Order: sequence, then C-alpha cells, then structure tokens
Amino acid sequence: MNLLFDRMYNITEKSFFCAILFADISRSTQLYEIFGDEEASDLIGSTLSRLSSIAEENRGTCIKKIGDEIMCIFPSADDALDASKQMHKNLNFSISKNNFGPLNIHIGIHFGIVISDGNDIFGDTVNIAARIISLSKERQTLITGQTQERLNFEKRCYVRYIDNIILKGKTDKINIYEYIWDDEDTTLLLDTSKNIYQFKVSMELIWDNKIIIMDAARPFVTIGRQSNNDFALCYKNVSRIHARIEYKKEKFILTDISSNGTHIQFDNGEKIHIKLDEVTLFGSGFISVGRKAASYSPGAVRFYIKDSNS
Repeated sequence: MNLLFDRMYNITEKSFFCAILFADISRSTQLYEIFGDEEASDLIGSTLSRLSSIAEENRGTCIKKIGDEIMCIFPSADDALDASKQMHKNLNFSISKNNFGPLNIHIGIHFGIVISDGNDIFGDTVNIAARIISLSKERQTLITGQTQERLNFEKRCYVRYIDNIILKGKTDKINIYEYIWDDEDTTLLLDTSKNIYQFKVSMELIWDNKIIIMDAARPFVTIGRQSNNDFALCYKNVSRIHARIEYKKEKFILTDISSNGTHIQFDNGEKIHIKLDEVTLFGSGFISVGRKAASYSPGAVRFYIKDSNS
C-alpha cells in the first residue's frame, strides 16, 4: 500500500477507515468570467495548493484536485474538522476586481471505509462525501451523522443537526449536521448544546493495564494487532484491525471484520461467536479475538456496561 495511507485504520491491504473531506471553491465560474481563463486558473490552482497544505498540517493527505475542488483524507473526524476550519479562515479574503467580494469555499465531510488503488481511493464513502459537498453552501461545512459520532465531546458542541435526508442514488436516510467553525457563531451554539450529552450509558473496557471508557464522548474503539488500535493485541490469530465497537443510540455494537472471528462471553453464561458480523453488547463479560480465550486470560478484553439511571 502507498505510504500516503499508513496513518489510516487499515482493514485489509487495500481498505481502511478515514474521514474524507471535499472542499470546493464557491462561485468559481464567476472567476473565469471576471479574470479570464488563464488568470482564473492560476488563482484556483494557488488556492487549491493552499488547501492541500492546510490538510497536511492537520495530518491529512491531498488525494487529488478536480477542477475547482480538492479531495483529502484524514485519520480521524477531528482532524478533518480542524482542517476545515483553517481552510475557511485562510481563504476569506476579498477580490477587488469587479466587486467579486471574498473568495470562499464550501466543504463536505464523511467518515467510513474506502478502497485504495495506487494513489487514489474509491468506494461508497467517497460517493457519500461527494453528495454532502453538493448540499453545502458558501462558507459552510456539512458533515454526516457517521462523522458526528466520531467527534470528541468538545467538537460535538460545535455541530448542529440540519436534516435527515435520502441522498441521490441511496435508499436509506442519513443525518446531516453543520459544523459551526466561525468564532462569532459559536457562543450561542455552545449555550444551547451544553446539556445535550448526558452520559446515561457508558462501557468500561479493560485489557492488560489499559482502561477505556466508551460513551457519547468516545463512541469508537478498535481492537487488533496493529499498534494504532485502541487495544493492540499482538497475537498471531489477530487481524491488523480485528473488530470495532461503536456507541450508537445508547447501545454498544461490536462488529467483527477479521479472518478468524470474535468470541464474546457474557457473565450471564451466554456465549456468541461472530465472523464478519455484529452483535449488541449488554451487561458485562469479555471479548476474545482470533481465538476462544478464558476469562481474565491475557487475550481477553473485559467489558462492563453501566447505566447512570439504574
């Protein structure tokens, strides 16, 4: 795999999780009308180069530039939002010729699985990100619900729900949020959002001497052999990214994406083995990846789900 993708959460040799950011120069057609083809092309080219540099400063990679648009990938949703804010702020300058006004962009972000092909990527995640940017307006960043779920708590205070829609070419509805990056608009949003996240349900995960608390503030955990996993279990039967756990609507969903499957034993005696499938965790128990392990063995990840209302 190309070194560009080394920082991503790899699933296979050619697939990985990432945040995709599309940034498009607003009113670019008018630039050609005002400046002419050559000068407008130079201005757009220099603007896209600046956006690419900002992406790299935020752990991102520019995959390609398409006309007046740029596509970048980031290892996390937080990195993508940080880059989007800097992109907006760095490009808000005026063009005096013919009263064009400020040069601005609009941005769309989606988080999911992509397939790499040399220096390019493709897949449904790319298609969704492209649909999202088509909905965004000048000086606006729109993100999907999948992106919002992977933000840390602080950044979630800066997003607001927009709509639940069916994108062109899709059958299921998707939640759309707006990221409020402008400092002048954030105070009111923080005031109205500060009580949104009441952590009613949380899950404690324990392996070796490491403890992770999952809840709305940390909704995503990975288990696998690679060192960039939240729990890095270096055993021969464990895949590089073996399983992921997601917090969704006060439930914890474990999804196996491995070659050898995942075993879950609940403390009530129930035992489940899944492979390329998912299960909802409940109560307490332990997870063993790649092979069946006994409780409290070195390869077992303990979990305890807690409800603050109980």
